[in-house]
Amino acid sequence: MNKIKYTLLISALFAMMAFSYACAAEDSSEASSDGGSNTLQQVLDRGMLKCGVNDNLAGFGVVAADGSFSGFDIDFCKAVAAAILGDSGKVEYTPTTASNRFEALGSGEIDLLIRNTTWTASRDRELKQDFTAATFYDGQGMMVYVDSGYNSIDDMEGATICVLQGTTTELNLDDRFTGTGMSYTPLTFETNDPLQAAFEEKRCDGWTTDKSGLASKRASFPASAGGPEALKVLPETLSKEPLGPLTRDNDSEFYDV
Repeated sequence: MNKIKYTLLISALFAMMAFSYACAAEDSSEASSDGGSNTLQQVLDRGMLKCGVNDNLAGFGVVAADGSFSGFDIDFCKAVAAAILGDSGKVEYTPTTASNRFEALGSGEIDLLIRNTTWTASRDRELKQDFTAATFYDGQGMMVYVDSGYNSIDDMEGATICVLQGTTTELNLDDRFTGTGMSYTPLTFETNDPLQAAFEEKRCDGWTTDKSGLASKRASFPASAGGPEALKVLPETLSKEPLGPLTRDNDSEFYDV
């Protein structure tokens, strides 16, 4: 009889534990739902994906004369739209800069950021935004004029360097020069157009960004400024740059897409 009572008691305890666990899981799920984003449902209701992109980097994101977007990152926006809405054309592209891209995502202006953005531990920790996957592996380089006399970054003591502000590029540049005891002057810009203008006017001795970006800018460098043949990319790679898309934090359903 005691054995039967003991068995019943243990069974009751297990039942209570299972019930408590189920209630806790339900509460956790509801809290996650209330505290997180629901971008997937918003995109479905709207019938359109809002994608933050670069509109001035050949190969990754550019705008044609007719207003259409094309490039590597643009294709990823189309793929996400096709997966959610069944139509790769259901995308509203929002040009973003290096300095405003994270704010645009965090504020809800865009649903997804796919803009040659480097995945770093500090961004993962501080932005309250999630990188989904590395879609392109890059590395930071330095571009100079062929007639500059520079054959290595080590030759660039005291040089003025054009760089986009608010980027890992800016931080890596400082690490490279100060870490080797070299002096330099950064000339910073929010977007590529004024940066390129400064480089064409030779207000800076070098232009640093991801090597894919340098190759893109070199290939389209205007003949009036010497064309591609006037430029070269130095051999050093200053950093490893895994690039990828970002979603808002606690947005698991959209992240999974």
